[in-house]
Formats: sequence, structure tokens, C-alpha cells
Amino acid sequence: MNRILKKSLFFFHAVKYLRLNQTFGRIWASVKRKYSLFSIPAPPNDLKGKLEQKFPFIPYDPWNNREDILKGIFKFEFKEHQLDYPIKWKNNNASEVCNLHLKFFNFLHLLSKEEKTEIVLDWIKENAGGAGGSWDPYSLSLRITSWMQANLDHPEIQKSIYTQASYLYKNNEYYVPANHYLENARALIFAGIFFGMKAESAKWYKKGLQIFKDEFPVQVLQDGGYFERSTLYHAIILKLLLDVLNILDSESEDRELFTKPAKKMSDFLFSTSHPDNLISLFSDSSLEMIPPVDLILDYSNKILNYKPSFKTHFPDTGYYTFKSDRLFFIIDAGPFACNHMPGHGHADIFSYELSFEDERFIVDSGVASYANDKLRKFARSTPAHNTVSIDKQDQAEMWDAFKVARRFDPKNIEYSVSEKGFDFKGEFEGYSRLIGDGLVHTRKISFRNIEIRFDDQVSGSGNHLVESFIHFNPKCSIKIFEDEIELELKGKLLRIKVTEGQFELQESLYCPNIGVAIPNKVLVIKNEGRIPLSVSYIIILENQ
Repeated sequence: MNRILKKSLFFFHAVKYLRLNQTFGRIWASVKRKYSLFSIPAPPNDLKGKLEQKFPFIPYDPWNNREDILKGIFKFEFKEHQLDYPIKWKNNNASEVCNLHLKFFNFLHLLSKEEKTEIVLDWIKENAGGAGGSWDPYSLSLRITSWMQANLDHPEIQKSIYTQASYLYKNNEYYVPANHYLENARALIFAGIFFGMKAESAKWYKKGLQIFKDEFPVQVLQDGGYFERSTLYHAIILKLLLDVLNILDSESEDRELFTKPAKKMSDFLFSTSHPDNLISLFSDSSLEMIPPVDLILDYSNKILNYKPSFKTHFPDTGYYTFKSDRLFFIIDAGPFACNHMPGHGHADIFSYELSFEDERFIVDSGVASYANDKLRKFARSTPAHNTVSIDKQDQAEMWDAFKVARRFDPKNIEYSVSEKGFDFKGEFEGYSRLIGDGLVHTRKISFRNIEIRFDDQVSGSGNHLVESFIHFNPKCSIKIFEDEIELELKGKLLRIKVTEGQFELQESLYCPNIGVAIPNKVLVIKNEGRIPLSVSYIIILENQ
């Protein structure tokens, strides 16, 4: 009974944040598709679709190559799948992940024009209009965008793009008002321009444009961050906006809608990425799912004629950064995620990442899975991040793969940067609601000279266990001394001196990419007893 009650409460706290169109829209969309309560116009006979971009697109598939594809070998999320060629699109005994990525056609750019035409025609033959998961709006959006970028002029392909765009226009994901919805909007704008605004395509363009007009004020925050607060999805959406600008006419008044958010998002991406040219790993983020940062920013510079500037404060998103010749530091002190779209959020308030001498020493655990499994549960938990847990409790109530019940925002954030270093302070009161006893976690961080001091204080009452976690890059060599730990990576040294609390090195997992879980070490600093309690440590940057 307690288990049923707990799940019921989780469900209540999860759905209370949802908008009405999210709940009822999903139901109506399912009914509409199941019973075909919409009509798709027949494609015109004289279709001659084509895209003219100002600069080359940056299509991206980190796993596959042409030679393997022609042998029916596909790699997705670091797992190899032996398929037939031509591809057996249905009932091929491939994993769910493999079949999902096949629908996206992100690999298409690896093939010659003739091979692209052949494989696309084969898909069309095997996937009747509107049938099966291949026609879900998200997969459809990615697929036809890839096809249009390839500029395939075969009449059957052009007819299929027209039909799929018509279907998307009637079945876009307005009930998932996040990155999926913007992918729908990009595809509709692409299709409108691809077909020269003829016949139905003018309506698609107008609809896609309206989606962006409605969603930009919500999805792109004032500081330039993306509202799901995932650095991965931030980069994906920035690239998406740049793709739209790349095909819009230079004289189009509609360019202004995209230019301002794209510039702000470029600043954010530049400021929150590590010296290794890859994104930080906050929330649902994965290093291989997006091109290297310099490629995206070079694309941005070409399209916007804009070079991003490094910024230290992103108060709306909740990220704060510091960069010097030797140190890159970033801390997440923002809300759990957008309340009505929290699925990509992690319980990582006051977690941080640190690169020293261009090497990642202290890492976020990342995310290895989007399935409802142990790996995902771990990745979203508080102990998977470089912050504090009380009584082994997460900072939010997460359940299933993407659902969140109660979640709480940090308060009283203070951050200042000077020539001497930086100072951070923040409070998290969520544990007082989750556990009781008026528990409040206050984190203070200061950086001066070669020392970064961390002081975590828990106020309130009662007896509790306070644990602070520090996750190490698995490539680090680790030496343990009486009151400190020494980390070495590629000849660079960093020391951690524990000044309050008992510490031990434990086993953990580092998941920099979907499908990858690498054993690593986590330093756990503990203090148990009557509140108030503190744990504290100093990170010492060794001189060259």
C-alpha cells in the first residue's frame, strides 16, 4: 500500500506542473493518428524541390562510415549492428536504439549521391505513409531534414518529402513543447523553402515560423541558455537555429527572429565548454552527440558574422563560469529544469566540473542511457554529481526514465569574479522538504592563487549523514595520503586536501557518451552526527 501511495504522490507532483495541452494534446494526437482523423493532400505533379544554403551544413554522425554501411554494418551509440543491405527496415532483430537512429538518416551524408538515392528509395518502398514508428513526428522531422539537405532530385523522393511534411504539419508535437517541437518547426521551414512556398508548402513555412515565435520566449532564456538546462540540447538547438538562418534569404525579415537568440546561445556555448573543445556534461548531456564546439561556433561565425564572447554569469540558466590560462571551472546553481519539461534534468544542484591545464580532472558522471534502467537512475542521482547528499537522499524525486515529482530550486546565489579569482555562495532548502528537520545545505567556494576552497555546511536539527562527492576522470592516476589525494593526468598534478570530514575512495561510473559506462573513482567526504555539520576541502593547483 505504501508503495502504491508513494507512486501516486510521485504522479501527482509530476503532472501538476504540466500544461493542459501537454496532457490532452498527447491523447488527442494519439487518437487522431490511430483513426487517421486528418487528410494529406496529394503531391503536385511538377515538384522540383531544392535547398540553397549559404554555407555547407555540418551533418554529423560520430559512429558510421561509408564502407561499413554498404556492408550493412551500422554503429549507433558505440554498438555495432549487422543488418542486411539493402537494409531490412522492419523486423530486423536490431536493438530499439539502432532502429531509432536508422529513422533519423544522420548517416546519409557519408554516401555518394547515387547511394543516397538508392537507400532513400528503399526506405520509401518499405515504409508506407503514416505507418509505424518511422512516422513519429520527431523521427520524421530529422529524416526529411537530412533528405532535403542532401538535395536529392529523384521524383519519388520529392513526393515522399512532400507527403511527410504534410503529415508533420497535421501531426506536430505541440504537446512536447521542447527540443522535439523545435525540430518539427525546422523541418516545416525547410520544407516550405525546399518547395519554393508552392501549394501547401507556404503553410508549412508559416507554421514553422510561428512555432519559433511562440517558443523562443520560453525555450531560450534571457541569458542565452536553453530552458531544459542541458548543455547537449543547448548545442543541438543552436545548430538548428543556424541551419534555418543558413537557408533563409539574406533579405528576409524573418532572419531577425533567429539572429538574436543564436548570438546569445553562441556566447553560452563558448563560455560553458571545456578547453578540450567539448561541452560540459550537466543534465542529460553526451559528448559524442554533437559536433565539436569549434565547428558549431565556426558555423555560427560564418552565418552570423559574430564571434562569441566569454561570460561568467548565466543567472537565468544558473551556470557560472571561470576561465584563466590554467583553470576552467563551471558550476550548476540553477533550477532542476523547466518545470513543465523536466525530463532531461538531473539532481545536480551545486555540482561542478573542473579542467586544469586543458585536462578534465573533475567530471560530471554524464549519462549512459535513456532507458528506464539502473544506469539512468544512477546518472540522474545526486551522488553521481560533485555536490552534497544528506542521508543518501537525492535532491529531487525522480522516477521512471524522464519523470520528476517534487523538485526544488537553489536560493540566494552569489557569484563574483575578479582578477584575484572568484567567490560563490548558494543555499539549497529542498532537503528540509524531502527529509525534514529544517535541513539547509549552504555551499561556499572561493578561488585565490592556486587554491579552490569548498565549504559545505548543513544547518537544521537532528542526526544526519552528510556526504560530498568528487568524481575523477578515469584517466587520472590517484595517490592517497593521510589527509589528501594527489591526481596526475598527462604530467599535470592536482591535489585535494580534506580539511573537515572523513574521506574514502569509492568505485563509480563515468558516462561521457550514451552507451558508454567507464569505471572511475569518486572521493566521498563524510560527516555524520548532530546538525550542524560541515564537510570541506581544498583543491590545490600544482605549479608548473
